[in-house]
Amino acid sequence: MLLQCIGNHTFNNEYQPAVPCDQDYVIAVNGPDLLLNPETDDLYTYGDLKDQDFMKNDLVPYVFSVDEKKMFLPLSLSESFIKDSKAVNVRSFGKTRPELQLAGATAMHLKTWYTGHRFCGCCGGKNEHSATERAMKCTSCGHLTFPVICPAIIVAVTDGDRILLTKSHRPNAPFALIAGFTEIGETLEQTCAREAMEEVGVKIKNIRPFINQPWGFSSSLMLGFFAELDGSDEIHKQESEIKDAGWFTRDTMPVTDSPIDITHHMMELWRQNKLDF
Repeated sequence: MLLQCIGNHTFNNEYQPAVPCDQDYVIAVNGPDLLLNPETDDLYTYGDLKDQDFMKNDLVPYVFSVDEKKMFLPLSLSESFIKDSKAVNVRSFGKTRPELQLAGATAMHLKTWYTGHRFCGCCGGKNEHSATERAMKCTSCGHLTFPVICPAIIVAVTDGDRILLTKSHRPNAPFALIAGFTEIGETLEQTCAREAMEEVGVKIKNIRPFINQPWGFSSSLMLGFFAELDGSDEIHKQESEIKDAGWFTRDTMPVTDSPIDITHHMMELWRQNKLDF
């Protein structure tokens, strides 16, 4: 199930200057983990934590609501709280509570942004939370900083009944599609063409947008494309990034189980021949 697919649940990320109540939720993230109350096996409520020292400052902003339940994000956590909580990897909620998977990934995105923008990039003054919008405002010069979202492409390169897959040097990395972040001054299609040439040395054509998804794990918006080989199919790996690369048929390519990312979602749709083009 894709990260953004949360069934009948409602995710509302519209900013509002909310004041927490005891029944509101605290979405505490620590690295890749969501921290749960071990007594309830669920998110902590504000009432559970309001007496904790790390909750007694302005660094617990409202972030979004899930099913009309407001959620607040603590930007610092005590070691004792982390130790006493139940840590669950955010990616593991997909089959049981998909709304927490999306909420946890988005909370990770926001925590990275909030903690990385405590000071103004223009004058060095201290930033504070804007009272009217999701932004950090400099207390000295008034400069506003908004959440950073990094666009990144995923491109499935096909050649008839073959698809081009790559594997990175990351430990236990699976085969995946060509991917990369968009550079300043590029269109998304130009990013696809550049990454295909850089990573595996092939030219592509007929670049078509297909799907996109929020990906808070890397503060990104992922945009998926399909494209066709244009010319030689000879692969020239970018050794610094690509460990392995090759052309696969539907019978020889790896099978992925319930992918949450568009990379493996696109691979599965192509493998099962469920595409209309």
